[in-house]
Amino acid sequence: MDGSSTTNTFLSTHEEFALIQTFLKYASQVGFFMNISRFLSAVSNGESSAGGIGDALVQAVYLWGSHLSVSDVSRARAPSFLSRSLQEVSKSVPSIVTETSDYRVVQTIQAEVLLSNYFFTTGRFLEGRYHSLAAVALVTGSRLHQLGSNMDPIMETTGNMESVTFGENVCAFWTVYTLDNCWL
Repeated sequence: MDGSSTTNTFLSTHEEFALIQTFLKYASQVGFFMNISRFLSAVSNGESSAGGIGDALVQAVYLWGSHLSVSDVSRARAPSFLSRSLQEVSKSVPSIVTETSDYRVVQTIQAEVLLSNYFFTTGRFLEGRYHSLAAVALVTGSRLHQLGSNMDPIMETTGNMESVTFGENVCAFWTVYTLDNCWL
């Protein structure tokens, strides 16, 4: 991550890796729909560009990793990760209006899904609903619900789009659709 990011100066590389690995054991159960290989590659390269991983998503992954950890030290850090994730997602949503990277939009949707499921899991249903509705707004605003139609969605579905990106977009829609309809 670059100097403008909210990197975790209090975490060693080993601790970051441990949180990510803990999270990945349960990723599909908490709504992680992104391609894991692509995610790990971007995180391990410390990418913070248009093709890299945004701070909101990284903090949400750390939040879940700490929440699911057996380590008391890691679990004690969950409130800090929650605070950082909320701060970063609030910064990333307005910037999407000017964002040219479809990947950054999908990352923000992913962060909202992870936050929503975290709040639902911890019994904070109003906050969970808030973040699930934010994910719905991002999906519909990005026209992911129209993928493959002739409605010319913002997220291009031309033959030039790599299959991983297309798959993430489809999974983003269905994950958000399920989240919105299951936690009523």
